[in-house]
Amino acid sequence: MILTFLISMVNKGNVKSRFSQFLILFLLPSIYIIIKVSIYRNLVPITYNDSKSYLAAPYFFRHTDIFNVKPFTVSFIYKLLLDNVNRIITFQFIYTTMSWLLLILTLHYCIEDKIIRVVIPITFMLFSLSNSVLQWDALILSESLMISLFLNIITLVFFM
Repeated sequence: MILTFLISMVNKGNVKSRFSQFLILFLLPSIYIIIKVSIYRNLVPITYNDSKSYLAAPYFFRHTDIFNVKPFTVSFIYKLLLDNVNRIITFQFIYTTMSWLLLILTLHYCIEDKIIRVVIPITFMLFSLSNSVLQWDALILSESLMISLFLNIITLVFFM
């Protein structure tokens, strides 16, 4: 019902570009951030055995053996955040939220079809709010940061 309303608003004469811009640039990101913050308040840091190896690393690039190389970016960011798990999940939350918003805005401007230009960002926002994606924000592992870095790479590809 809401989607039908949004599509009908986008299709109406002169209002379509202004409403679409307002919807994508202000209204949807605001709602998205409010939802994410409400979810963030309930996040509790979750650590696993592997988490300790990221937090205990005395240097940025390390490996335990020749076949098990850990990404240096995770250790580097964790060291910048002083290995504090609350700071780490806060950073992961902010970085993930900004990465998704940047991808959504980039897709909005890359798509020329007016209906799909509104539907795709809403779809991506709903996908990013799914439990399968949100669960990574609370983990003290490399996955959350790597997903965000991957989103940034996709955004750069679309932006170019």
